[in-house]
Amino acid sequence: MNKTSLAKKAAANMAADFVEDGMVVGLGTGSTAELAVKRLGGRVSTGLRIRGVPSSVAIEKLARREGIDVIPYEDFLKENIIYDNIPLEALENPQNFQKNFLKKHTPIDITIDGADRVGPTFDLIKGGGGAHVREKVVANASKLFYVVVDETKMVKNLASSFPVAVEVSGDSVEEVKKKLAKYGDVTLRHREGKVFISDNSNYILDVSLRVGEPIVRLEVDLNSIPGVIDNGLFTLRKPDRVFVGHFDGRVEIVEGTQ
Repeated sequence: MNKTSLAKKAAANMAADFVEDGMVVGLGTGSTAELAVKRLGGRVSTGLRIRGVPSSVAIEKLARREGIDVIPYEDFLKENIIYDNIPLEALENPQNFQKNFLKKHTPIDITIDGADRVGPTFDLIKGGGGAHVREKVVANASKLFYVVVDETKMVKNLASSFPVAVEVSGDSVEEVKKKLAKYGDVTLRHREGKVFISDNSNYILDVSLRVGEPIVRLEVDLNSIPGVIDNGLFTLRKPDRVFVGHFDGRVEIVEGTQ
């Protein structure tokens, strides 16, 4: 196992060890989140009782293989209030969103997920695996949101560090692509030679933001474009803790800035 894999595993294991008996746990998607699921599976095999809400089809399959009691994502949506229409006043003030809106209904005790990049003020870019829409729903419904990364994912300039995934309905791709062009270069995501289709049966446009593009309100602005389902910026629901795995074996726990 190389040093990056070891750093990811150390961070994932430490975060997973914060999960307590009887919790409902949001299960993120991606290579580091998978390590957390495997750690939880090991704890389940020795008596831990939890229920998991998966953020992708792939992670649901893994959780079941690990013996975790799963609440399928679709069932979770039916049983809980999800924030499709967030009041504008909540969006204009991230702290208000956290304290006075989000916390009113949080059926998940803790979510553990990875990130493609983490900025200085805990804004995130996610969506490299194409699961950001479901990941955001799960994170928004969580009392605690823990992010696990290796040290290379911590960056000073978030906007230019990684393309932002924008999930789009199929009949809106070309029109949305034109509107996104003002933010940077836009490409339709492909995988293995084919157009990538998300678990929600949508397309993904990857936007390489211009250097210095302001992140403030960008998450909201992108979502205001007709045809956009959601994007990979997490600037409203920021993590409560980030577990940073270092190449020397240390895990640094950085408290959130909410």
